[in-house]
Amino acid sequence: MYGPGVVAAMGTAGVFAFLLGLFIAAVFLSLAGKLVGIEKASIGRSMIAILGGGIVPA
Repeated sequence: MYGPGVVAAMGTAGVFAFLLGLFIAAVFLSLAGKLVGIEKASIGRSMIAILGGGIVPA
């Protein structure tokens, strides 16, 4: 029913949606860290914390 191009496009869109959601969550977590007074708060560290928080409980 669907060709390989459509399936690849849906997969690519899913990856971009995941990365965009991760980036938005990291921005808010980084802002919260800076607001609380954490000196090393950055977007990169926030992304690692979000990914780690999703993997560790599983």
